[in-house]
Amino acid sequence: MIVFSSLQIRRGVRVLLDNATATINPGQKVGLVGKKRLR
Repeated sequence: MIVFSSLQIRRGVRVLLDNATATINPGQKVGLVGKKRLR
């Protein structure tokens, strides 16, 4: 199990996620989809 709590993700000065919480259980698949690929 992977647990994220109070997670913040930024790209430059732009905040992409703020105060996010997630739990990923064994066998679950997770992906992030956006307008453009990160390089």
